[in-house]
Amino acid sequence: MKYLDWVKVTVEKEKYAKYGIHKGMYGWICDEEKSAGGTWLVDFPQGGAKDDIADIAIPESDMIEAPDARISVTELIKRQWDIRENKVPAGPELGYLDCVEVIAERASYAQKGIHKGMRGIVWDDSVTEWLGGWYVLFPLYENDYVKNPEVVIAEGDMRKIPEEAERVKAWIMAQKAV
Repeated sequence: MKYLDWVKVTVEKEKYAKYGIHKGMYGWICDEEKSAGGTWLVDFPQGGAKDDIADIAIPESDMIEAPDARISVTELIKRQWDIRENKVPAGPELGYLDCVEVIAERASYAQKGIHKGMRGIVWDDSVTEWLGGWYVLFPLYENDYVKNPEVVIAEGDMRKIPEEAERVKAWIMAQKAV
């Protein structure tokens, strides 16, 4: 491991949790030198203009290199722990066929033709933990790849819009009729 490498925390420890860092979160090594004690200073950023979660010292044995790091996974893990510890309200529960609006612009979504403000339908009945989000179908859009793209969106990157439920039901019924 070296300066600027992305890493993933592989253990859950109280000494990390007190700073809001949990197993599965991604960060980057933000100091050029490893400490004499064998730890690296790791920064755990959030997307957009949000403050970083923390900069903490972590030994190599408690993390792995992660060149495919996804900040959205870190944000999702943070939100789950914040809800578990009653730091934030859980908000409306998401479930199958709920209408949602994307509230974050992410390069990973843009690559699939999905942008902030687009609305879709939760297309699975549970969070896809290994992908770090929910399958969302965007039935009103076409892009260069497919009509009605289906993309995994992190829970923190969307908001539920219950007022759209009737329009969603109408779209589903129209699709079944075709």
